[in-house]
Amino acid sequence: MAPTFTHAFEDLSADGMLSIETDAEAPAKIRGEIDKDGNIWIIANPDGWLHLAKVCAELGLANYEDGYHFHKDRLFAHSNGAPEISFMVDSADDV
Repeated sequence: MAPTFTHAFEDLSADGMLSIETDAEAPAKIRGEIDKDGNIWIIANPDGWLHLAKVCAELGLANYEDGYHFHKDRLFAHSNGAPEISFMVDSADDV
């Protein structure tokens, strides 16, 4: 049987929230890096990739207003400032 992915969630976009905690919590591990050439790397274990998939599914399927965003540090935890990874919803055609 082929692997499947399902993420049912309550749309909390009207409250400016996701239904899940956006921080990567064990066993999920995610980190972001920028190499010497300026390339952006998102590195994760399988649980981390599934966590990112859930976050992205909610951002893509819920009714967030353009400009809704949140920030994570390089280990995908609550950001206390730069450097950080920012996620933002923008439905413009030129994104």
